[in-house]
Amino acid sequence: MGEPIRSITADDLRASGWKDVVASAGLADCQKLAQLFAEKSVRAKAEGALERASALDLLERICRPVLRPDVEDAPLGHQFHDAISEPELQVLGSVYAEMGGAELQARVADVLWLRKKDRVAAEAATRGYLAAAKEFEDPKEWSRGFARTKRAYQIAASLGRKNQLFQTVVDFIADAIERLAGKDPLYLSASLLELLLESRARDTDAAKYGERAEAMAQTAAEQNDAWRAERLSAVAAGWFERASDRERARSCRVAGAEAFVRMAAQSEPPGLAASHVQRAVAIYRRIGKASDRVDELLAKMREYQERSTASFQTFSSAINIEEEVREALEAVRGKATFNEALVALATLAGSPSVDEMRKSLRERASASPIQFLIPQKIVDSKTGRTTGRRNGFPDDDADAILFQDARRMQHIMASVLNHARRLVLEEHPFGDGDFLPLVRTSPFVPSGREVKFARGLAAGLRGDFMIATSLLVPQIENSLRNIVEISGGRAFGLDEDGIQDAHLLGHLLGSEEARSILGEDLVFDLRGLLNERFGTNLRNVEAHGLLDDEDYNSSEAIYFWWLTLRLCTVFALDARKREPSAAGDNAPGDAS
Repeated sequence: MGEPIRSITADDLRASGWKDVVASAGLADCQKLAQLFAEKSVRAKAEGALERASALDLLERICRPVLRPDVEDAPLGHQFHDAISEPELQVLGSVYAEMGGAELQARVADVLWLRKKDRVAAEAATRGYLAAAKEFEDPKEWSRGFARTKRAYQIAASLGRKNQLFQTVVDFIADAIERLAGKDPLYLSASLLELLLESRARDTDAAKYGERAEAMAQTAAEQNDAWRAERLSAVAAGWFERASDRERARSCRVAGAEAFVRMAAQSEPPGLAASHVQRAVAIYRRIGKASDRVDELLAKMREYQERSTASFQTFSSAINIEEEVREALEAVRGKATFNEALVALATLAGSPSVDEMRKSLRERASASPIQFLIPQKIVDSKTGRTTGRRNGFPDDDADAILFQDARRMQHIMASVLNHARRLVLEEHPFGDGDFLPLVRTSPFVPSGREVKFARGLAAGLRGDFMIATSLLVPQIENSLRNIVEISGGRAFGLDEDGIQDAHLLGHLLGSEEARSILGEDLVFDLRGLLNERFGTNLRNVEAHGLLDDEDYNSSEAIYFWWLTLRLCTVFALDARKREPSAAGDNAPGDAS
């Protein structure tokens, strides 16, 4: 994003040539306009026309952010507040009404609403966004138009739901639903129906909208697209509940769960099928009063899990770093999309093999037993405190040694992964919201935690491992608790006073359910990384504030971030291999 060259006037803006840019751009969103404004600004500077260059630079800064209506408190990004100065806002306020082009006028007016709370500008932004939404409406490339519809809805709602402008937006949404007639192949109708339901608008035929969403869900299930079927089933259920038809609403939610059971039966490998059944179990648990069906599905899930845990591959401890770095870079280089690059990065390797480490330990103990007879303690390098102690031969405390071995492998792997991470960062511009398609299609991420995972993963990819660690460590523990509970295990205890406390991480990772779902290697990796004194113990040192600023740039933090990305990715691989509806278009506003 450029910086202002000099202060500008309203006349500078009028004379900037923005009309020519908009006219020549055709059907262009703000990001395309920003590119054109930037190019025109460079030419103006070269010609010595500094006033025109400054005006074009301002327009480029206004248009550069991607519209993210899902982040309602910062739809143009948290850093955008400082991108436009107060004098520049005054200039914009005096000329925005003269600006043509629905996309540009909506953006400029929205800036004035966000920064100055100018209600007149808010009304102009709303109308501009609706006009732009109509221009961008496309059943296949649907998210860009819907993002503008949703932003118009948000602004109008903030001005008052009894305002005529809000009713105008509601009517626009209803008209769009009718135009589509339930025939769009992805998520536009589902998103519009959700928004209309949220509006609580009067005089809507709730049963009609419920039937439309239900029919679309049935079609999606027949096409083996369980993600879309679940989404539409939930929308249908919401409308039937609005119509006070709770029995039909429950039937829709059940259909959403069964779509995953059906997809599991046609999925390979078995580990992926197990993840689909797990999703169905989670839906049934939210529905309630389905214990018999849940028991059946848990049995089916365990059957799939017993057949394969191949989703989590292992890698050898004997690696040549130089060669591994070269192979890692080749694996992620030149991917066509950001999603493909993420999958490549997440699947570069797997957790260290516990069997291989145990075999190596036995060989070392046989060759040189004396090294294991010496007591060992862990000393904090900053304070000198003893934080752990190991005594005896490895048979007495073998895991402590294995956690240290795993930690050395994590150091090596983190170095390899960090090179690959940097290459993905260089080749693919992204925002936090670009991780939402991944986390929303991953059974590892519980509902309601998607934004935290997305922000943590995005921070790590940028190299901000302080933010990544702080956000993701507690979420990993909660996700494991959710997985254990869905699989029939106990995630909460019950004491003699009837108090139900959440089981801690050590208990969760020691459960049979965790080992069955994740496999021994990954469970051991997580134990050492998060919860063991002779490992990294990241969960505890983070929770107790024992990390200095520099500690967040450690190989352990890098490895933890990557392992979280891997956990989120392996269960979502099938959805990402399907057409974009299952991943990139899974949520409204993910792309604009």
